[in-house]
Amino acid sequence: MKKLILFAILLFVIANVIYLKLSFSFLIREEKFFTYILIGLGLVLLIFAVLKKHKKLKAYSSILTVIAIMTLFTGEGIKSYQLKTANNKAKMVIDGLKEYHKNEKNFPDELAILSPKYIEEVPKYFIGFSSDEFQYENKNDYYVISYRDFLNTKYYNSKNDSWVVVD
Repeated sequence: MKKLILFAILLFVIANVIYLKLSFSFLIREEKFFTYILIGLGLVLLIFAVLKKHKKLKAYSSILTVIAIMTLFTGEGIKSYQLKTANNKAKMVIDGLKEYHKNEKNFPDELAILSPKYIEEVPKYFIGFSSDEFQYENKNDYYVISYRDFLNTKYYNSKNDSWVVVD
């Protein structure tokens, strides 16, 4: 029985370490399911520990369940902040392009032309642990800006002034 309990604790610790890695590399849909499994496993271990009066298992399962719950909320908070920031930076680029078009009567061939007159600098956006540049296509009478968020690509089309999300 002790070997089974130790195996369950070891499995739970390994699963939490794997989850932490997944969470902070922002594999959003998959990791939520994994988190719920970890939380469930932790609660089952905790109930088992209470029923069998196993103090070490109770302590480990309590701590690891709390870690799994905290990781879920931390990952969601970071994800939300990064998406909001990326959207704000995209809006800044779009505003710069509108101003450029108003003055020049056309759109630039590349975003770098906007800096420093229309925007201080061409921003990069951060998703997960990496940063990237917004993709820009000049279509002569309109333009398209795109960027990849966690699981989708977002496209802004200036012709109809709208965003489209593609999986």
